[in-house]
Amino acid sequence: MTAKILVVDDEPDVESLITQRFRRAVRAGEFSFLFAHNGQQALDTLCTSPDIDMVMSDINMPGMDGLTFLSRLPDVAPDVRVVMVSAYGDMTNIRTAMNRGAFDFVTKPIDFTDLEATIRKVLGFRLAEKQIKETLRQTQAAEAASRASEQRLRHLLDTSPVGVIITTESGRVVYCNQRQADLLGVSRDEVAARDAGAFYADPHHLSQLVDCVHTQGCVRNAEVEFRDAEGRTKWGLVSIDPMEYEGQPVLIVWFYDITERKRALEAVQEAKEAAENALAELERTQASLVQAEKMASLGQLIAGVAHEINTPLGIALTSATFLADEIGKLRELAVSGRMRKADFDRFIDGAGETTTLLVTNTTRAADLVQSFKQVAADTTS
Repeated sequence: MTAKILVVDDEPDVESLITQRFRRAVRAGEFSFLFAHNGQQALDTLCTSPDIDMVMSDINMPGMDGLTFLSRLPDVAPDVRVVMVSAYGDMTNIRTAMNRGAFDFVTKPIDFTDLEATIRKVLGFRLAEKQIKETLRQTQAAEAASRASEQRLRHLLDTSPVGVIITTESGRVVYCNQRQADLLGVSRDEVAARDAGAFYADPHHLSQLVDCVHTQGCVRNAEVEFRDAEGRTKWGLVSIDPMEYEGQPVLIVWFYDITERKRALEAVQEAKEAAENALAELERTQASLVQAEKMASLGQLIAGVAHEINTPLGIALTSATFLADEIGKLRELAVSGRMRKADFDRFIDGAGETTTLLVTNTTRAADLVQSFKQVAADTTS
């Protein structure tokens, strides 16, 4: 089954890069890509294509930006998972996006190996969630589910890559799958013997989530801090749905482990703070030599240069990396004697598109640099 991915970015070259990099996956029927250039176009596309599995969205776009799009998304497609794309140093917007329900993030310039791993991880989670929900729907529709359906549901829950706990509203554990037991670092029997609230870092957090289910009907993508058996802090992305299980009303709680993602965010934040401290120290040193007004103007100029040049250089770097990979693959085919004419033709087509991107964006960067040099010369004279 082909996974449909919506890419939202105002840079036209991004579409060419995505199409080139994932050409094999598209031809194999694994992925299908749709493209939009701002948040409003993305919302319109989701309305007309409700079967989209995930969205990859830039943050800074004209019209409706990525953060506004993210806040509007639950009204159109509440179950779609979103991966946000932003510059490495833009931690404020990244954290805002994660707080608004983004599932994951990648930074520019895009590492396509990391991007593909992120896409497959998100789609794997989405597929598992769809399968479990469909099985639950079928079980509920049958009212008196047969033993075979119950066994199928049990097997699906037991082998799911998503942590699942089924509890009563009071917190008594009715069921725990193996993935969730592994996340907590205890056996499934030990989980069942304890109150569900005991695993939360804040014991009152479970009752707060239950209140949200009562008022909103469900909980989607709430960040929850919990502790494993050894007292180590972990983070989970939690969704909760009310249902009937084995003849009683219960809550099914989905846990997706985001501990590594949270730690990565903290590490990036620490690096950003260290860089900001170093910059502050530099500015204090420069303040004794240059007037504050000139420093403010210089800072604005540097920010403008970085903003304008970052995109074409990032695209050029990504294009060059892709071309190097393709050359390496062609060399391997040539050395092994397995190169066919079709392989060579495909390389020529891809290389032509890639070099066009390289020339276009390096020329764009060079023109920007020349413009800034001219501005500097005019200012001096």
